[in-house]
Amino acid sequence: IGKVVWQRAVVPLLGGKPDDAIVAEAAPMVEKSIAALEAAADSQGPFLCGPELSLADLHLVPVMAYFGGTPEGKKALAGAPKLARWWQAIAGRPSVTATEPKLG
Repeated sequence: IGKVVWQRAVVPLLGGKPDDAIVAEAAPMVEKSIAALEAAADSQGPFLCGPELSLADLHLVPVMAYFGGTPEGKKALAGAPKLARWWQAIAGRPSVTATEPKLG
């Protein structure tokens, strides 16, 4: 996921052109990661792994804040309904909106 974010968000901010080959190379691991998160996600509550906010949520928020803004992130979330539900719920928390990345 980090390789995708770097190519899609950071490289353009630095005036460069994203390397689609690096993004394509990262795709299988991104798919595995999203599948694992989807499998682990709680299907009932607003939080990732249970009824209360946990370190799992806090760790994943910044990752999704950046990754979710990429085309690959949007596609991944579209195919992961539990993860997308979690992101929609947690992205509205005041602490998340106050620290939203400002890229370009």
